[in-house]
Amino acid sequence: MRTGERSTRLKYGCAVTFAAFAACSTLAHVYAAPAYAASTKEWQFEQKHHHSGYHKFYIAPKAVKIVNTNLGYQLVSKAPDWNVSIFRNDDKVICTLTRNQYYKQQAVHPDNLRINKFPVVGKEELLGTKTTVYRGPHHDDWVATFKDVPVEVYDLITAYYKTPPVDGVVLKSYKPPVKGPKKTKLASMWLDEHESGTRLTASKLKELPYNAADFAIPKDFRKVMDVKAVTTSIEGRREAESIIEQMGVGEALGNSRGKK
Repeated sequence: MRTGERSTRLKYGCAVTFAAFAACSTLAHVYAAPAYAASTKEWQFEQKHHHSGYHKFYIAPKAVKIVNTNLGYQLVSKAPDWNVSIFRNDDKVICTLTRNQYYKQQAVHPDNLRINKFPVVGKEELLGTKTTVYRGPHHDDWVATFKDVPVEVYDLITAYYKTPPVDGVVLKSYKPPVKGPKKTKLASMWLDEHESGTRLTASKLKELPYNAADFAIPKDFRKVMDVKAVTTSIEGRREAESIIEQMGVGEALGNSRGKK
C-alpha cells in the first residue's frame, strides 16, 4: 500500500470514529434527562395540623413544594441553591428569598437540636411506610425518611411549620395527656393550646415518577419584597382593613377612607 493511500485511509477511519463518538454523545445527552426523570421518584402527601389546618407537600431528591391550602399560597425550593420562592396564583405575585433569609423570616435555625436526638420509643408503619417514633419533651413524633431526599427538603418543611428540625418528615405528632393541674395560664400557652391529643396527621401518601412540572416556579408573576404580600391575598387584606376601620382603629391611625 502506498504511503499516500495509507494516510488517506487513516484520516478517513479517524473521521468515522469521531463522527460515531459524537453521535453517541449527542444521543446520550438527549436521553439523559428523560432517563433521570424516569428513575427518580417524588412523593406527595397531605397533612392536617391542629392549629394551621391543611397543607399539601411534594418532595423529591432535588426539590420540594408546599401548598398552603388554607391561605392559598405555595413555596418551592430546588437544588442547587435551594432558594425559596413563595407565590400565589390568584394575585400572581412572587417573593424569592435565600434559604437563610427564609429561616430568619420563620425565626428558626436548622442547627437547633434535631428531633432525631430524642429517645426512640418505637417503630411503626404509617401510610405504607416505616416510621421511627421519637419522644420529645412535649410530644411523640412519627418520622419517615424517603430515598435520596436530602436534609434541605426536610429542613424547609420544619421551617415552614416553625418546629424543631428533623432528618425526615413527621407523619404524625401526638401529645400525651399532661399530668397534674395547670400552674398558670402562661405556662399552659407555652406548652400548647391543647393539653393533649393529635397535633399533626398525614394522609394520601403516594410515590410517583418525578414530574418537573410539579415543582415549576412562575416566570411572569409580579415580584414583591414583602412576604406578607404573598401569604395573604389582596381580598384578605382588604377584609382585614375593613374590619380595622369599622372598629375605628383605621381612622385613629389616619387611614380612614374619607380622610385625605
